[in-house]
Amino acid sequence: MKVGLGRVPGPPLLLPVEIVEVIVDYVARRSESQSRQGDLWSLCLVSRDWYSVSVPHLYSRPVLGPRNFELFTRTLCPPVNSRVRAIGLEDLVKELHLGDLAYVTSRSMTARLLRRTRTSLTTLVTPSHSMSTSSLAPISKMASLQHLDLSRDKYDFDICALTRAVQPVTTLRFLSLPRGILNTYPDSPASGRCAWSPALEYLEVNNTVPHLQSQWRNFITGLPQSLRILSFQHLRQNTQFGGIIDLGVEAPQVASLAIQGAEGVDCMLFNGIDLSALLQVFPGLIELTLPETALLSPLFYSYREEKFGILGRRLQALRFRVVQALGTPGPTGIVERALVDLAASFAQIQSIEISTAYAFASPTAVSASHELLQQRWPQEPKEAKGIFIVGQTSGTTSRWRWNPMFDEGTESTPSR
Repeated sequence: MKVGLGRVPGPPLLLPVEIVEVIVDYVARRSESQSRQGDLWSLCLVSRDWYSVSVPHLYSRPVLGPRNFELFTRTLCPPVNSRVRAIGLEDLVKELHLGDLAYVTSRSMTARLLRRTRTSLTTLVTPSHSMSTSSLAPISKMASLQHLDLSRDKYDFDICALTRAVQPVTTLRFLSLPRGILNTYPDSPASGRCAWSPALEYLEVNNTVPHLQSQWRNFITGLPQSLRILSFQHLRQNTQFGGIIDLGVEAPQVASLAIQGAEGVDCMLFNGIDLSALLQVFPGLIELTLPETALLSPLFYSYREEKFGILGRRLQALRFRVVQALGTPGPTGIVERALVDLAASFAQIQSIEISTAYAFASPTAVSASHELLQQRWPQEPKEAKGIFIVGQTSGTTSRWRWNPMFDEGTESTPSR
C-alpha cells in the first residue's frame, strides 16, 4: 500500500533567507561542540542559500583534530607555489582551539595559520610543541584578540618577548602564560620590565611563581592597572610563596586571587602561605582561593597579629573560598577552628567554601559562624552567604549551603 503524496511536481519550496538564518543560528548555538560541526556541514549541503548562511558559522569555531587539521590548514593556507589561492575563509575564523594538537603541526605551519587569521581571531588556544618566537609576530597584529591561552606547554621565548608581542593588542582581556615562563621574569627594572596589554583583566600563571623576592617585586609593580583577576594554577608541590613576605609593594587593582596546585599533586606549599603577606600585597582582594592545606600551616594565621587588624578592616566583601587539595586531609579540628577564626576576624567576609572532607565532625562551632555570615550584608540574599560545602560526585562539582542539622543525618540542599 502506498502511503503519502509521493513526489510533488514543480520546483522545491524555498524558505526566506531570514528563516534560514534563524535555523542555522539555532543549530550553531544549541549543538554540542562535537556534533556542531557535522550538523553545520549537513546544512551547507541543502542548497546555495543554506551554504552561504552556514559557512560563516562552520568556520567561526572549527573543531580541529589530527584527522582534519591538515585539510583545514591547506584550505586556509595553501602553499606559496600552489595554484590554489586563499578564498577568504580565513576571515571567518573567530576561535582557534589548538590545545589538543600535539606533533600534528609544525612551528612554521602554526605561524602561517596565525598570520592568515590575525585579522579575525578573538580566541586563540595554542598547540603543544609547535609555538615559537615566529608565532609572536602575527599575535601582535591581532586587532580583535580577546582570549589568549598559551598554557599547554613550555615554549622557547621568555616573558619579556611575550609581553612585547601582546602589548599592542589593546583588546586582550585574558592571558594564560606558558608553563614555567615566570622564571624568566627580570629581577630588577634595570634589567627590563614587562609591558602588558593595557586592557588585560585576567592573568593566569602556570606551573611556577617567581623564585626571588626581587622578581616578585618587579612582577607586582609591573602588573597593569586594568588587571582584576590573578590566578596561579598547576603549581608543583615545592612551590614557595615566601618571596612576598615584607615585599613593600602593592597591587591594589587585583580583586580576585587564586592559588591552586597541579592535578594529582597534594598542594602542601613549602612553608605554607602567609595570609597577611597576601593581604598586604593585594589589599583590594574581594575573592581568595587557596589550597586547603594552607590552613594546616602556622604561617597562615599571622593575620591574628594586632598590626594587621587595620588591613583586615580595609577589605571589602572578601569571599574566601578554600578549595580541596588532592591528598590526605588534615585534622578536622584545625580546619573547624580556622573557619570560626576567619569568620570572626574579617568583618567583610560573607561566604567561605570548604570541602566535604572536613565539615561533618563537630558542626556546633561551624554553625555559629554560618549564622554570623548570614547576618552580614543584609542587601545580599541569604542563599549567597554563609559556609558552603563543596564536593565532587561523578566528575562534577556540587556546592551545598551549610546545614546545622548535618549531625542528625539530614542533607543540605544545593545553594545555586
